[in-house]
Amino acid sequence: MSTVAAQPLPNTVDPRTARKVTLAGCVGIFAELYDNGIFGFMAGSLAAVFFPGSDNAVQLVFLGYAVSFFFRPLGAVICGHLGDRIGRQRMLVFVILLISAATAAIGVLPSYASIGIAAPALLILLRVAQGFSVGGEASGAMSFLAEHAPEGKRGLYTSYAQIASFLALLTGTLVAAAMTSGLGSARMESWGWRIPFLLAVPLGIAGIYIRKRISDTPNFTRLKEEDGLSKNPLKEAFASAEHRRAMLLALFIPLMNGSGYYVLFSYMPTFMSSELNFGEVQGLLVTASSLVAICIAIPYMGRLSDRIGRKKVLAGAAVAMAVVGIPCYLLIGTGNVALAVIGACVMAVVFAGHTGVIHILLVELFPTRVRYSAYGLGYNVSSALFGGTAPLLMTYLIDRTGNVNMPAFYAVVTALGTLIAVSGVQDRAHLPLRAQAAAAAALTGLQDFVRDTVRLYRARRDATVKLINDVARLSCTVPDGGFYLLVNCQDVIGQLTPEGNRIKNDEDFARHLLDSQQVAVIHGSAYGAPGYFRISFATSTDVLTEACERIATACTALTSSAAPSA
Repeated sequence: MSTVAAQPLPNTVDPRTARKVTLAGCVGIFAELYDNGIFGFMAGSLAAVFFPGSDNAVQLVFLGYAVSFFFRPLGAVICGHLGDRIGRQRMLVFVILLISAATAAIGVLPSYASIGIAAPALLILLRVAQGFSVGGEASGAMSFLAEHAPEGKRGLYTSYAQIASFLALLTGTLVAAAMTSGLGSARMESWGWRIPFLLAVPLGIAGIYIRKRISDTPNFTRLKEEDGLSKNPLKEAFASAEHRRAMLLALFIPLMNGSGYYVLFSYMPTFMSSELNFGEVQGLLVTASSLVAICIAIPYMGRLSDRIGRKKVLAGAAVAMAVVGIPCYLLIGTGNVALAVIGACVMAVVFAGHTGVIHILLVELFPTRVRYSAYGLGYNVSSALFGGTAPLLMTYLIDRTGNVNMPAFYAVVTALGTLIAVSGVQDRAHLPLRAQAAAAAALTGLQDFVRDTVRLYRARRDATVKLINDVARLSCTVPDGGFYLLVNCQDVIGQLTPEGNRIKNDEDFARHLLDSQQVAVIHGSAYGAPGYFRISFATSTDVLTEACERIATACTALTSSAAPSA
């Protein structure tokens, strides 16, 4: 008996619906990433308001920035579990509601001068809520967009989300620059710093409204209709060697994010004003220029990955960053605004090859059943270890060494790390997304089949052991995991059978002992155990053969879901 492995189902979402969903997803991502990024852009003002008089005020703000990243994996685990169980759309509404509320709450916090140590404590607590929310956002939003995207355009469609995330950073940069320039330091530290955080309210309302009006993805809906949803997605992911390996790749491939997103953009304005003696507005404008450059470059990189594959684009970006990282930071370090813009924009275009492709590559590593959970955990642990700590690490290293080129060295090291990690990935750019519903069903059926087979074997085995030991009075053993018995026949060699035939050896005994219709008997001399014979149950042998065929078929289905998918 054999079964046919189900073939992958290509995405049949019509382009108009896909564009509508992509726009809706991008609006939500814009709101989410604006809320998250404005904390970094307002670091100088937050330092003065919440840590007045401290020599390490900026470091303390970035410590709060870093702490929140360690709650991202928690957000990824909880939101990922629910997203794989009840749907992506519901969780995406929840995470934008949470981060909007947390960001707006920062905007109304009393200062240190008003309530003392409680002020920075509440600031960190709300930043933790932001981190939890972002942990559920990235993998959920990217999975949502990829599962809606037409075949052959997943890289392009998901790259739009990254444009939205960098437009959010650009908006935060311009808001911070405009307010700092227009209000001046005194008014910014008095009340102006609140305005960028309070903008989260209208952005959040818009994002929630749009996300509530879109349906869940075809992949998730189909899996739910087939009763193929995982009861415990993360447990299932850790139980699979393939998924464990994919989660490790999701941990190390995004290494370059640490030097790109979190240093080149979030940390750059603070770095330029505090370490390179640029004016605060000048630093923000250099960052704004690089953000414009990366927004232009990202869709081209996403589309290129649809044509030549994710792996080549990511590897090319890593090599390029390793080459240009130090020269570009040296241009920024000249103190000349024009040269700083050139250096930052070159790195931004190079980084576009990473950030425009990284998420769709990670989405494609996992099947629908565990995608939100497994991808989210791997990616957010990476962000916590190598991303959120990056601004704090750069501040610390520059302070200890006096070398302002530390961000350049970090860019090279993380780029090389990404290059090594991406070399071990299978490129699935030209294959349908993995759903794994049919493969999972085949595996579940196989497990039931094997349990039934073992139960049948044990029942027949026990009956035969009793016959041999009680009636024939021979020693019988059952090898671990064997579908056969080993019988000691040395004591009966030379004796007569009831038919009057003398037992000459183990082969002779095996021939006469049991009905060949019920068992297949192999004498011991044939496999190096003279004096014994092996009984392999004919029925069980046939069942075992069938089980092997079923195992092969199920493995083919699983392999198909890892290559053409299922």
